[in-house]
Amino acid sequence: MTVKPIVQLVPEVIRIEGKRLGRHRMLNWAQVARLHRQDATAIGPVFHNTNLSTCLNQGPLGSCTGNAAAHCASSHPYTFKCTETDAVNIYGLATKDDNFPGTYPPDDTGSTGFCAMEAAVTLKYFSAYAMCVGLTAVLQQLQTRPGITGIDWYEGFDSPDANGVIAPTGT
Repeated sequence: MTVKPIVQLVPEVIRIEGKRLGRHRMLNWAQVARLHRQDATAIGPVFHNTNLSTCLNQGPLGSCTGNAAAHCASSHPYTFKCTETDAVNIYGLATKDDNFPGTYPPDDTGSTGFCAMEAAVTLKYFSAYAMCVGLTAVLQQLQTRPGITGIDWYEGFDSPDANGVIAPTGT
């Protein structure tokens, strides 16, 4: 029996030129259930070094999911050195498979982390991935490999203070 992912559209309440707010959430409960049946592993500090000499930069494109997947593929134990072109390719394929209106190019409608990881698997950056829900599951998976995460994005995130700290303020 195939369990369909739960999809939510998070509306773009305010449109700010060059800054995209509001995206999509997707949870695949079959993966979540499978992950939680696994034995718990010891949780300790871990750092996954990147193979990149500079950070990827999506600029005004809503390709954060593709950028996240590309940066993950460029972090130990993976050996890729992804470029912004790789990130956009992952994002473009994700928009074709996410069942939301529009595909990139030309439509910059965003996608989900789930679809970006599916695209990264299709493009052979990964052989598989695990979806985690809850802090314990995330920390367990991070013991052996890097990951990506999705959060609600607030206007305050676009304006870090002098120390680089952001606040979840605004819409």
